[in-house]
Amino acid sequence: MNWDAIGAVGEITGALGVLVSLIYVAVQIRKNTRALERESHQSLLQQQHAVMSLKLDNDELYKLVDRGESDPDQLSPEEWKKFVQYAFMYVNVWENTFQNYKSNNMDAELFDAWDTGCRKLYAQQGYKRFWNENNGAYTRSFAKHVGDYFEELD
Repeated sequence: MNWDAIGAVGEITGALGVLVSLIYVAVQIRKNTRALERESHQSLLQQQHAVMSLKLDNDELYKLVDRGESDPDQLSPEEWKKFVQYAFMYVNVWENTFQNYKSNNMDAELFDAWDTGCRKLYAQQGYKRFWNENNGAYTRSFAKHVGDYFEELD
């Protein structure tokens, strides 16, 4: 065997090594991406549960939010302020979900499930009023997403 043949075998072996390394890295990236998606979903669930727990652990807040969701005009100005603070926390979870999806930390099926649930909840009068008064506090892309939804309702 001459040196040219040995060199060719070495190049082929090196190329195969690079190919195997690239495949390994691709598999590891895919596993890492899935792990990040699961962590992101878990974090969103924890955020949502924290907001829901506030209401469930406080009868007065539960009644206030219930009234505010269905008929915000029946709330006093002070009650409306409390409802707005609660709504900010809840809508922030929706925006966080939206941003996770936009940055590819959540797959489309999971986002659609979250988004559908949020849309049903926020279709209530209190959240519509909240949105009309406070949509400037959110990113433009999320405000457009929600605004488009509210336009569909009208």
